[in-house]
Amino acid sequence: MCCPYQITAQNLTFQFSPQSQYPFLFPSFYMNYGVNNYPLSPINSTTNSSFSQQSIRHNILPVPSNFQEAFVFYESYAKQNGFVVRKDRSEKKNDRILRRDINCHRAGKKRSKSFNVSKHQRTRESIKCGCKAHIRITFKRSFDIFPEEWHITKFVKEHNHELLSPEAMRFLPVNRTITLEDEKQILLFKDAGLNVRQIIRVMELQKQYVYTLDEKGRLENLFWCHPQSYEWYGKYGDVVVFDTTYKVNAYDMPCALFVGINNYGKTVLFGSALLRNETTDTFRWLMKTFVTTMKKSSKTIITDQDKCMSEAIAIEMPTTKHSYCIWHITSKFSCWFTALLRTEYQNWCSDFYKLYRMTSIEEFEDNWFLTVDKYNLQKNKHVQGLYELRKSWAPAYLRNYFFGGMTSTQRSESINGVIKRFVSSHTSLRDFVKQVDLVVEEMRSRQVHDNMLATLRPTSLKTKSPLEKQAHDVLTPFAFKKFQEELERASQYLIEHSDGNQFIIRYFEQGNHKFHSVFWDGDTALCSCKTFEFWGILCRHIFRALIHKDCFMLSHVYLPRR
Repeated sequence: MCCPYQITAQNLTFQFSPQSQYPFLFPSFYMNYGVNNYPLSPINSTTNSSFSQQSIRHNILPVPSNFQEAFVFYESYAKQNGFVVRKDRSEKKNDRILRRDINCHRAGKKRSKSFNVSKHQRTRESIKCGCKAHIRITFKRSFDIFPEEWHITKFVKEHNHELLSPEAMRFLPVNRTITLEDEKQILLFKDAGLNVRQIIRVMELQKQYVYTLDEKGRLENLFWCHPQSYEWYGKYGDVVVFDTTYKVNAYDMPCALFVGINNYGKTVLFGSALLRNETTDTFRWLMKTFVTTMKKSSKTIITDQDKCMSEAIAIEMPTTKHSYCIWHITSKFSCWFTALLRTEYQNWCSDFYKLYRMTSIEEFEDNWFLTVDKYNLQKNKHVQGLYELRKSWAPAYLRNYFFGGMTSTQRSESINGVIKRFVSSHTSLRDFVKQVDLVVEEMRSRQVHDNMLATLRPTSLKTKSPLEKQAHDVLTPFAFKKFQEELERASQYLIEHSDGNQFIIRYFEQGNHKFHSVFWDGDTALCSCKTFEFWGILCRHIFRALIHKDCFMLSHVYLPRR
């Protein structure tokens, strides 16, 4: 077996293996698998160089097999870090490139311009500022027994200017590209006589609206999505609430809303639709359109208890966990049970709420039958129906899935209230779409305001725990307050038993002893209550075990920015 060799050049040390015997260690072997699958070699560098965020943390650089590979990877690194690159000077010998630099796009000095006042000239300022960030690729022989190969011999990481945000990067000329499909459409619209402004508007509408027509050419169903909603769905689309209860429009068409919750605990709108009816075929079209438009399915979705809707979601979103809104279920209780239970109705509601609050499947199953027997509801068809569907509404069965704390469609109810401020039953279809877009604009303004308040009014710390300080620096005020609540309550819980990485946590609830089991091995934290899986916030039981084990730092996995 051939051992890897080590080359040192200008404070860099990186490893490689002969390509003929270890092709999987070289870039050319991985080009078809994407940048993230590229094998990297350890380095020691005073410049702490790298080609990706992960490599920076681990001091890693690739070993290129040709100049183009080095350019592609430095270009990828640049996109991740807020700048673009360009090829600079090269050193040749016998028409063969031996060395070449790849620079930051702001390298070089501004050139003074001479202006002719009699001619109209562009006055755009140069973006060059003398930035020194670059890499140098050299074609050389490492040892006498090896052929000449490409090597990264210099890497300057530091920039002398502010790096761009991902949002700003797309406005750079090099990133303003047009797909072949869009190019064909633009030429088609041009031939049809549309001007540039009209072409842009038509293409914007095409990307925002999807519709169907009936056999007479009349509008049947319409789905639309504000551009801001794409961004929100990319960040917060893991859990979606879908609701069709709103029907205040001139056409009496159900208005379907896809909504979610952002990391400030505020409602955001992912998409809207006007539907001709609420059949399985219509819902299938809508779900398929939503997934196609958004490029992915959500992890979980909450809806009301509708058979057609359930069938459509099962077919078009097979990987999504579907649950029923508890609010829609309990809103029927007065009709189902008031006349039957009379004075016992409020007690039944109270006991049902206790069932709903249970986190253990075993506890739920045991207490369900006791509660049903207590009110003699064994043969009640509504109770039987609730039990058959328990895996779709009872949190005890849902806590393995992320819901962000949402279990009802109240989020869509709140958006309904906002929409009613903008539209009425006499609003035309055209104005209705415009007014709903105004709702999105209001949400976006509120999010910007929340960001500003988080900066100017940071949440204060309540303890001296390093865990709290770490969470304070990462989480939004909304998530941090949830974190604080759980951390503060941890002191009220007792460790009944500990055995290595296993802990039994005891607590009192309504005069009874209750227990939760916790696993913590210094890296992974698990609790039988599954609050983190369900809510995204660590529970008080895990915090009790962490405090007991003198843990002062959490993995970033347990502090999601979502």
